[in-house]
Amino acid sequence: PGFRLAWVVMFGTPLLWAILTLVHPSGEGDIYGDLQDQVGRWLFVHVAQVVLAPFLAIAVWLLLRGIDSLAATISRVALLFWLVFFSTYDALAGIATGVLVRQANSVSGEERASFAEAADFLFDSHIGGNISWFAFVAGAAWVSVALAAAMALRGVGADWLPTAAAALSALFAAHAGYVAF
Repeated sequence: PGFRLAWVVMFGTPLLWAILTLVHPSGEGDIYGDLQDQVGRWLFVHVAQVVLAPFLAIAVWLLLRGIDSLAATISRVALLFWLVFFSTYDALAGIATGVLVRQANSVSGEERASFAEAADFLFDSHIGGNISWFAFVAGAAWVSVALAAAMALRGVGADWLPTAAAALSALFAAHAGYVAF
């Protein structure tokens, strides 16, 4: 049973994440304008990503189990940074922004404009928004996780498919949409 669960985590989690990536609404520029009609999907995707993040970390850890190399160690350390910074980033730029957009949708007039402005401010914030240190560290950490994992797998003679999949997952650092593939 434990072996099957490991396979479900290792293959199911990236598959679910890929599906989420494909349905991730685009939020660029005027975040309220972009998300006002898609806020439910936006919130679903970001809550799901925060829930899946630990499982993705477990999947990488399982993929690298038994590999004792510098590349595997780099991947594991970078994975811890990714988990912390990505979860924080997604909670702020994703969930909190979505909550503000949802609130803006529930009011009108000046109050709507205030919540919409707050959503834009949060999403554009250099502290926790889309272009922030949390986003930057999360992206750089995932690229390190992916490329070091690919090197570790290649170093132990793993098949080309898991090695290529690990390397190509570096594109995941783009976070959303078709660009992430």
